[in-house]
Amino acid sequence: MIVFVDRTAYLWFVIGVAVPFLVGGWDGLLWGGLVRLTLGTHFAFAVNSICHRFGSQPFRTKADSRNNLWVALLSFGEGWHNNHHAFPSAAYHGLTSRQPDLSGALIRALVRLGLAWNVKEPSPPLVERRRRGALTAAPEAV
Repeated sequence: MIVFVDRTAYLWFVIGVAVPFLVGGWDGLLWGGLVRLTLGTHFAFAVNSICHRFGSQPFRTKADSRNNLWVALLSFGEGWHNNHHAFPSAAYHGLTSRQPDLSGALIRALVRLGLAWNVKEPSPPLVERRRRGALTAAPEAV
């Protein structure tokens, strides 16, 4: 699937700007297409740039990753990057109610509706053990 999406990336870009243009004309093209894609791309890139420089590190990991509230708000929860490096197979990165994670909330809602299953999340004892400073050498089962 990833190879297919990669090979057809230009098609997805064209669809991503054509549909807003067809729905809203030039305003749709600008705001629903170009601005939306530009901001989305920049927020995604910010995760790997800003979140490796600024923020908190509640977990020791081999990567110099950090949690950043502002990036998390703009990227629907992806700014909890240190959490991601500590628990790479977790389905969402906001681990507490004080870490807003819109994509995580959507995943939890899909689980409650029975539309998603086998969702991996770290157990509370694992989170506490890692929080106490154990360096994450290899991902443990979540």
